[in-house]
Amino acid sequence: MAWFRWIVGHQVLFMQWRLLAESLNRAVGRGVPGPVGGCPADALIDLCSVLFLYCGSCTPATYLDCLRPTMARQHPAFSGEWAADYRAIPVLVREVVDFGRSVRVRDAWLLNQRVHAAVANRLVPGRPSLLRQAGRRLGGGPSAEEATLFDSFFRTRRVAVCGQGFSLQLSRRLAMVISDLGCSGLYYDSSPVSVGIRGRYGDGSRVWSPVPRRCWPTRPGRSGTIWEVVVDRTRGNAKDVVLTQELRDYLVAHGCPPDPVARGLIAGTEALGGPAEMQIPPEQGAFLTMLARLLGARRIVEVGTFTGYSTLCLARGLSVGGRVVTCDISREWTAIAREAWSRANVDHLIDLRVGPALETLATLPREPFVDLAFIDADKVNYVNYWEQLVPRMRLGGLLVVDNVFYYGEVVAAHPSENGAAIRKFNDHASADPLVELVMLPVADGVTLARRLEER
Repeated sequence: MAWFRWIVGHQVLFMQWRLLAESLNRAVGRGVPGPVGGCPADALIDLCSVLFLYCGSCTPATYLDCLRPTMARQHPAFSGEWAADYRAIPVLVREVVDFGRSVRVRDAWLLNQRVHAAVANRLVPGRPSLLRQAGRRLGGGPSAEEATLFDSFFRTRRVAVCGQGFSLQLSRRLAMVISDLGCSGLYYDSSPVSVGIRGRYGDGSRVWSPVPRRCWPTRPGRSGTIWEVVVDRTRGNAKDVVLTQELRDYLVAHGCPPDPVARGLIAGTEALGGPAEMQIPPEQGAFLTMLARLLGARRIVEVGTFTGYSTLCLARGLSVGGRVVTCDISREWTAIAREAWSRANVDHLIDLRVGPALETLATLPREPFVDLAFIDADKVNYVNYWEQLVPRMRLGGLLVVDNVFYYGEVVAAHPSENGAAIRKFNDHASADPLVELVMLPVADGVTLARRLEER
């Protein structure tokens, strides 16, 4: 069954991407002929998000023992990036977003990338993709032979077909997927993929992710839709509020909304696809700027640069004469960061160190000198980063740590490797006598730790 879902689910994805390309082209005013028309781009993106969940609904063991080795035998660098129908999609999405044509497309795309990253993390936690394992870089594109191998693996044959024939093929495969969902119990998977929040039905059944209502029908005898988030008011604080997209937009607009440079960096990062999951949201960026200003920070250390949005926010909060030292291992992502910092005229305030962060931290002065530190990097090293940074924090200095909820996995019975690492880190930090700390439900959970005197 895992093989069926992997192949048929991807076949439907390829067809959805064709429809999505047509819809996105229409959104920017290009009447590009397509197989079938009329469906809004954001609805198609939402359906692709659901299909990602469907394709990856097998257990991690099945994926690692069966699916991944089979793809590797087809080609050692086998990658979803080789899908011919997908290659134009990120560029078209960015074009639609950059021209301000559709906020709904932007939001649907961001959710799509979070779903994709969550599925990948569930199936291969802490492991590189086959593409990276083979020493290839993202965005490199396949050769003609590799594209043919990819199509062959998914039993896809590309021939000219009329719109009616395309519709029939798509309808047939969608019917197979929906029938499988209705019969298999995937509605109530015991180990759900998390995309930032988890919901529950009134009877306690867990759901996977907040994909909009219009994507799927309800299951007879059950309330709600397959992936609708349902708030259980019998649990938690009565003042807890679910942060809907509308409420989040309100929050950002009434806080410190991103300026054109920041918006461009956000949009450019989202267009990268799956890796965009690593970018902090705008409200968290504004929070970092405010913290830096409240501290009067002159010496900031950041572990995990990515494409530089958090660094940009920290640099904008610096006091006169201040500087941010930021660490990352990727020249590819930090090249995007450098360009944005230059446009924002803060590049002279930032000292980028490319290389393993633990090695970089070990070269910093041992005496307490850091006003503000921000950790948002590989989760398995959080404890090590903490141990390097706490002794270097000045009295009253603030250590900010991201992803301390790790999509809720810190309270899961069987967390992924990253979820277990974060849970271990949280226990370690809360037991450290050199700090006092508070954990806040900002984004994916943020810990603020204030340096105390040694006792």
